[in-house]
Amino acid sequence: MKARLHIVIVCPARPGSNHGNARTAARWQGLLRAGAEVRTVQHWPDALSERDEVMLALHARKSTPAIEAWHARHDARGLGVALTGTDLSPDIAHEPLALRSLQQATGLVVLQALAVQALPEAFRDKARVIFQSCVQRQTLHKTARHLRVVMVGHLRAEKNPRMLWRAVRAIAPDAGILVDHIGDALEPALASEAQATAAACPHYRWLQGLSHAATLQRIQRAHLLVHTSRSEQARGQTGWLQHWQAQCNARGPLRAGDRTHGPARLGAGLARLIPACRAHSALAPDSLTTLVHLTISLAW
Repeated sequence: MKARLHIVIVCPARPGSNHGNARTAARWQGLLRAGAEVRTVQHWPDALSERDEVMLALHARKSTPAIEAWHARHDARGLGVALTGTDLSPDIAHEPLALRSLQQATGLVVLQALAVQALPEAFRDKARVIFQSCVQRQTLHKTARHLRVVMVGHLRAEKNPRMLWRAVRAIAPDAGILVDHIGDALEPALASEAQATAAACPHYRWLQGLSHAATLQRIQRAHLLVHTSRSEQARGQTGWLQHWQAQCNARGPLRAGDRTHGPARLGAGLARLIPACRAHSALAPDSLTTLVHLTISLAW
């Protein structure tokens, strides 16, 4: 029997943390582990690195050390880089390390189609779109007594929570608009500002960090999801917002465009890996297929 493919996912966030990259790493590991040996690390190489055949590195800039180390050992073979968070804006325009990661990779991953156009033209042919997707969720009742707004984002400067607080302070407490803010305080000064806003504005609540399940339920019951950011423009964030939309309504998971090569070119490994992963996944089939196509093609 042919040995299973060994894949390493490099994630700058601590495994198990409630950060976006950690969520993506866990999701991809779950998708691929039924048909491959998959592990997630913060730093590479390590004691198990000799077995790794494919690297999927999340965040071109923050994963630069691992990307450089892989490229020094394997050249571009087997190296995929997922552009997340601030990679699209502003890093690839201003950070030489991020740009170098794009150059060294065989394949690039973006989370929605418009993000391809944000890439320098020389790298667009490398890009594959893998939409964040999920199982279908039941629509929950939304009250008609008031407008419920929820913002999900850790308290740090990049997520620009002050924009939300300015809006909250401009809303009259009796306007019938209630705002819930979910996220851990990654910067102490912002925690103090959140507490001050809650004290001055009874229609605002900072709920701090909640579990993934509790956060999804809050979003499902909200009328409006707010996402603020200093530099992550719409073309880079639409994929995340589509993911939340899919998580929180009953219209079914979003479908990923398939920009990959056909099964015939990918060979027998694809035929084995996709059914094995799909049997353990309720996610959108095209999202799964695109991810598996990518890992197989990187392994060549």
